[in-house]
Amino acid sequence: MNHEFVCDHLGLDVKSLEHSLSSSSDVFRVRLAGRDSVLKSTRSPIRHARHLAQWLRRLQHSGVSVVAPIELGMDNPFGENDCYVVYPFIKGRTPTDSLEDYFLSGQLLGSIWQSEPHPGLVEYRFTDFSEGIDGVLEDLEILKQRGRICSEAEHSILEMAGKVSDLVSSLVDAELPRCGAVWDYKAANLVFHEDKPVLIDPDSCGYLPRILDLALAFLLWPNDCPTLAGRLPDVKQWQSFHAGLLEANVVLSDLEWQLMDSALQLMFLDEALYLLVNDEAGFQNPRQCLYLQDLIRLAKDGCKYPVSQAESSHLG
Repeated sequence: MNHEFVCDHLGLDVKSLEHSLSSSSDVFRVRLAGRDSVLKSTRSPIRHARHLAQWLRRLQHSGVSVVAPIELGMDNPFGENDCYVVYPFIKGRTPTDSLEDYFLSGQLLGSIWQSEPHPGLVEYRFTDFSEGIDGVLEDLEILKQRGRICSEAEHSILEMAGKVSDLVSSLVDAELPRCGAVWDYKAANLVFHEDKPVLIDPDSCGYLPRILDLALAFLLWPNDCPTLAGRLPDVKQWQSFHAGLLEANVVLSDLEWQLMDSALQLMFLDEALYLLVNDEAGFQNPRQCLYLQDLIRLAKDGCKYPVSQAESSHLG
């Protein structure tokens, strides 16, 4: 986007347009009415952006720790599909690998899930894999050419892809509980302000089955977060995350637990594989590379969810 034009049109003082606050998208620190703020793109078209903004303000009003768009007093001036938002800049620290941070992060996600969703949130629609697995095969070929994937992981991913239609059918037929969800809940999108997590990048939020949101959170948690170890959360850390969900009164049903591995495998094919193919720069970063390699290790080992229902029942 033409950031200078956007800032000028919205009446923003430029703090820094040279360096994005995010390594994966354009997120810039600006000033609005003398206050440090953040400019970034949001959901489009404009009706989705408005519905999301309304829901975030409702969440914030009910005490959930999320940022909400600052009222700018004007309609989006950049067209139906070119939508921008300004959030307050939240000072704080990024998450660590401590069990307490995992617990509090799980509690925040649970509080978001427990809130009434806005009827206009974008709905998750299960990908139709009935035409085959050509996309997965293309992604695997790219990873093989780059020397990023071992034969064992390739075989495991092909096995997952071969049964993906059955995975989707089982998840669709289950009529899983849906909620207002983050759809991109990861450590890099949180800031700990006064030792409490705040969701600072809510622009992927939508309406989807909560076990898909949970599975995706596990897969993406360390992505682009330099204060975390370069690996997926271990069992104790993710048990602490689940304890936080329980603290927010989120109890997964027996059926949801039965389908957790299926949800994780679907999210791997739908989201994690995309990340592996499109974050080649991440393989050049020592910490990010370790995380991406751990995603491949997870696939090689069968892509199993790290916490069981029995373990979760003892966390409360």
